[in-house]
Amino acid sequence: GDPCRARNRAAALLDQQSQQAHLIVAIEGGVGHVQHDTTQLECFAWVVIRNVRTGAASEARSGSFLLPPA
Repeated sequence: GDPCRARNRAAALLDQQSQQAHLIVAIEGGVGHVQHDTTQLECFAWVVIRNVRTGAASEARSGSFLLPPA
């Protein structure tokens, strides 16, 4: 997974933000294949924080956990 959807969510919130807001936080959950074992799936989230005034952004991926086999 990549942070693209969380970035898009933050951009949409920036357009709708209140004049009193200082920061916008967007969180997007994800499921993806484990990097070195495509038979296993992991669950994680991307978080994007944007400064309303400057537009500066920071993003990070949460820790992940393996999902049980189907």
